[in-house]
Amino acid sequence: MIFVTGEVGVGIGIIYEGRPMLGASGYAGEAGHTIINPTGIQCRCGSTGCWETEVGEEAVIRRTGLEGRRGDEALDEIVGRADEGDGDVVKGLEEVGEWIGLGIGSLINTFNPDLVVLGGFYERIYPWIEGVTVRAALGVALDAPWAATEIRSGQLGADAILAGAAELVIGEVVANPGALQSVRLATTTT
Repeated sequence: MIFVTGEVGVGIGIIYEGRPMLGASGYAGEAGHTIINPTGIQCRCGSTGCWETEVGEEAVIRRTGLEGRRGDEALDEIVGRADEGDGDVVKGLEEVGEWIGLGIGSLINTFNPDLVVLGGFYERIYPWIEGVTVRAALGVALDAPWAATEIRSGQLGADAILAGAAELVIGEVVANPGALQSVRLATTTT
């Protein structure tokens, strides 16, 4: 499974055989700094055309014409205007959705996941980006890796990251309850 989250930038979490893939130094998932548009704008990291410059919070605000707003205030207004049928906002969201799909298609080719879940603020804008995101991913993904993949919206809202962190701890305790007892004994004897 790949969890793609949109906040200020873009991050992914990769779950393989029930465990998070962390990388050699714990930095796996920095997909937001993958170059997706070489003719795009300069990223805060110094590169040009990073995925987050096309789909991060600033890009969503820019594409929907709501410059000057940030965070939840901006997202609430974007969703509200999209609900009201504001054509410029919906068009901007669809542009973001296409770039999200292009990145997801590459992730599907690389990791061949069963599931890609869009979380963070992508969860809230998913009704307006679903179709274009899936079409763009399908246009990039190879047939074989795509065949087993489903793309969907998260369901946990802002609590997704906290729930995932709690699951990591609980999973370790369930997998090895004796380790918790050893830690408890070590802290009470010192």
